[in-house]
Amino acid sequence: MPTNKQITAAQEFKGTAGQKHKGKYVAYYRVSTNKQSIGLAAQETSVKSFLNGGTWQIIDTFMEKESGRKSLKDRPQLAAAIQKCKDEDATLLVARLDRLSRDVGFLANFQRSDFKFVICDMPNLCSDNPASVM
Repeated sequence: MPTNKQITAAQEFKGTAGQKHKGKYVAYYRVSTNKQSIGLAAQETSVKSFLNGGTWQIIDTFMEKESGRKSLKDRPQLAAAIQKCKDEDATLLVARLDRLSRDVGFLANFQRSDFKFVICDMPNLCSDNPASVM
């Protein structure tokens, strides 16, 4: 249950959806099977639409064909993308929450991370929002 402080922070958070973005970004795309290659194109479109102009730069892109049920240690491309964000002070972009994981525990740990991230289809679920607690 969110606290009053979290509710107030969520109400005051403006977010960045629809705004022109700036800075460095690392894109992460995941498909579960070879049959989902069309899903990859949709993810790329989602990321580019989210960035919406501005002075941004995608400094690297990581893609893997893995199950979202796997842990971070079993997803080398996600681990590499996170490390790149830390090294370059960049923001990790993930097109959709389910491309990151469907495991609530994994997502909760992800939110407590020490790097910046944004989920494009849920932009209020990001590292900049103090109230984005699952």
